[in-house]
Amino acid sequence: MIGFWAAIDLALDRIETERPATFNEIKLFLENVEMSDNPDATFFAGSGGDRSLAESLDAAGWRCIWADSSYYYVAKHVASGEVLTYIEGDVERGDTTVK
Repeated sequence: MIGFWAAIDLALDRIETERPATFNEIKLFLENVEMSDNPDATFFAGSGGDRSLAESLDAAGWRCIWADSSYYYVAKHVASGEVLTYIEGDVERGDTTVK
C-alpha cells in the first residue's frame, strides 16, 4: 500500500498523462484515494498539498469557465464538453454553482 500523498500524486499524474475527458474518468482516478457512493460526486483529498487539481485538470484539457476562488470553480473539457464543479475538495458532475 502506498502512502496518502503518494496516492494523491499518482491520481494527479494519471489525470495529467491520461487526459480524462469525462467526469466519470476523473472520479475513477480520484477514488483510488477517497471513495464515494454518489455517482455524481467525489472528493479530492489532496487540497492541502503542493499540487492542485486545477493545474492537473488544465494539463488534461479542462478549462476554468467560472471561478469564485481557487477553491470554488467550474471546469469544462475542451473536446467532450463535460463540466464539473470543484468546491473545497468536493468534485461534482456538472455546474452545481449558485450564481
